[in-house]
Amino acid sequence: MKEKVVAAGLFAGLSVLFWSGRSHSFGPGDSPQHVVAALTWGVPHPPGYPLQTALAHAWSRLPWAEPSAAVNGLSGLLAAGAAAVLFLLLRLQGCRPTAALAACGFMALAPLLWFYSLVAEVRALNNLLALSAAYAACRWAAGGERRWLWLLGALVGLGLSHHPNFLFIVPALAWWALARKTSAQDLAVAAAVAFVFLCLPYVVLGLRLAQSEPVYNLYAVKGWAGLPGLFLRKDYGGPLRMVSGSGFMGFGGLDLAKLLEHAGWMAASAVRHGGPALLLCLLPLALRKDEPRRALWGWGLWLAGSGGIFLAISSQQVAICDPEYARAVVARHYLLPFIALFAVAGHGAQRLASRVRPAFVATLAAAAFLVPVAVS
Repeated sequence: MKEKVVAAGLFAGLSVLFWSGRSHSFGPGDSPQHVVAALTWGVPHPPGYPLQTALAHAWSRLPWAEPSAAVNGLSGLLAAGAAAVLFLLLRLQGCRPTAALAACGFMALAPLLWFYSLVAEVRALNNLLALSAAYAACRWAAGGERRWLWLLGALVGLGLSHHPNFLFIVPALAWWALARKTSAQDLAVAAAVAFVFLCLPYVVLGLRLAQSEPVYNLYAVKGWAGLPGLFLRKDYGGPLRMVSGSGFMGFGGLDLAKLLEHAGWMAASAVRHGGPALLLCLLPLALRKDEPRRALWGWGLWLAGSGGIFLAISSQQVAICDPEYARAVVARHYLLPFIALFAVAGHGAQRLASRVRPAFVATLAAAAFLVPVAVS
């Protein structure tokens, strides 16, 4: 119960911070179309983001908020929820409260994640679904209550319906969930639940399209028949197609120079936005017998999937002449892999806590929240 109170307080505090700083118009990139799609319950670019759009549309109709500002503010609430879930997840994985709070502060107030908490974008919901799925997987492995396995299936389905890069963290989720022996029947039910919840947001969108043509329909989706193509990003060339260019992870020839260039961009972004958390990431590398190896291997799979596979795809497909613009385009995709870095930093803070006075890690956790706010 105490952990839930702390998580609730974390959510409340970050919600106030993000809500007070929310944009009242829109941010860069795809933010304008997400605001317009939410206000009109329309259809943005593939895969259509039906869950995000429906939630944001309902939220924009609050009587006490300016509609466009409310849509932006929803990202902050979702980001605050993601931080609260990360706290619960790290506690479940063996981190003490101060270590978990330090990781949450580093993650929530990292400049890149903070920025995407203030504007209408799909990243905050993606992060919340991903961390919630990880929590459900670890709860299933720890206790064997089937409700957590069914919840895991539902969250995986919603995550896959929301953004294709959710697929990259499925190996990490499976690694954690399958720490407990799971029957073929339970796996089949979980897969069926995942399929139902993958379809559900598109069913809601289909019902909306059946009522009337949206004012904003970027790809002119026509009723039920257009939904499969929308989900599969048909007009983008496929589910894993980036914005432009050709080639996919080496098909047509691997451009190693581009791969190294994009890897450098991600590394530089990690240093810039990770800050002291990166130093904490080094501490769990010297594992002791009593440390949570499975948890850390899972985060390694998370980083390799959402970061490594993304680099292999983006570096070969993003054919934009201006390198700085290309760098800005791919930066928002770093949020999901960076979650793994901040989670490992939480385990690093836990390792540090076993060697220093408790007050030191408590001070570190406080600084993770107070310093970014003070200098912003």
